Amino acid sequence: MRRRKIKNMNTYKNPATGEVIWPGKNPKNISFSENATDQEYAAHGYYLIVKDSAYINPMYQFHGKMTEIIDDGKRQIVQSWPILEKPIADVLENKKQELKTIRQKRETAGVIYNKMTFSTDRESLAMLHSIYTLIKDGLVTSVDWKCEKGFTSLDKAGVNNVIGLVMNHIQTCFTDEKKAIEDIESLMAGKEITEYEMG
Repeated sequence: MRRRKIKNMNTYKNPATGEVIWPGKNPKNISFSENATDQEYAAHGYYLIVKDSAYINPMYQFHGKMTEIIDDGKRQIVQSWPILEKPIADVLENKKQELKTIRQKRETAGVIYNKMTFSTDRESLAMLHSIYTLIKDGLVTSVDWKCEKGFTSLDKAGVNNVIGLVMNHIQTCFTDEKKAIEDIESLMAGKEITEYEMG
């Protein structure tokens, strides 16, 4: 006699009792069909188990995997453990890239002058330098500059002050990144790094 193929090959767990079942193995007093849906199992307190879902954290010194269950329609991690260490050199390079991203975000966050926020991206800085040259050469005496919350008028002294603030802000961001990298290189001498806050 030829066996009928079972379509549902999942495994289910009752979080309250810890009992694990699958199609063909029914708990006491309950009889599921061979192809019962996840919703039918959940109606009786048995939730789908998703086994060994792999994850990788590229910034830190481990790979891992986890076992999950779906409880009341929400996926919850019930176990996780490291399974493979990453080489220190790879971890350090990933941390450097992470710090670079943080620095770039801070670098372009803007500076405040006369209660107005000026953009600190590379394009804005180049425009400020161009305007300063025009003012210095006597081609214009002042400009209207658009900030986050409106316009402000800048003369030679104002443009010079804004450029100074922007350059100091950018240099501080690079200095913080450099120090963070040096700190991490020192800490990672044979050790594992999982968290580091820059600045």
